[in-house]
Amino acid sequence: MRTALVIAVPEAESIVGPLRSRYDDADATGIPAHITLLYPFGDRDDGLADLFAQFEPFDFSLTEMRRWPDMVWLTPEPAAPFVQLTRALVERYPEHPPYEGAHDQVIPHLTVALHHAVPRDVGLELVHRLPITARATEAVQLEEYESGRWRERTRFPLGV
Repeated sequence: MRTALVIAVPEAESIVGPLRSRYDDADATGIPAHITLLYPFGDRDDGLADLFAQFEPFDFSLTEMRRWPDMVWLTPEPAAPFVQLTRALVERYPEHPPYEGAHDQVIPHLTVALHHAVPRDVGLELVHRLPITARATEAVQLEEYESGRWRERTRFPLGV
């Protein structure tokens, strides 16, 4: 079973949700608006509570819309806490490199549109609603319970 470790961003859902539903299959997959810490992750949760307890909750803002050829995404500021969490996870679980080692650098982001023919104007109305302020208080482990369908498995509080 594949899992993912994420910081859910419910503060962004009402703003990015309609675009994610249209351009990221969010409704079909069951994945909430989030910033990925580690994907894919295995079918385990040993040591995660202790690891996440070492990190204090933190405030962040989604401040800027950016684009890659097949993706529109929002950048969190500061990005450092997300990078630190990912590094700690990779150090503890080296058998699970982020995105299976496909990228040299992991860039924290909240995906708005992915893998569709994303029109150039997607997200322009979103820019006027930025920044979106949020607080990370817990990490969430999502599990793929059937192909392409995800659900929440466990929540791990930060700073406990």
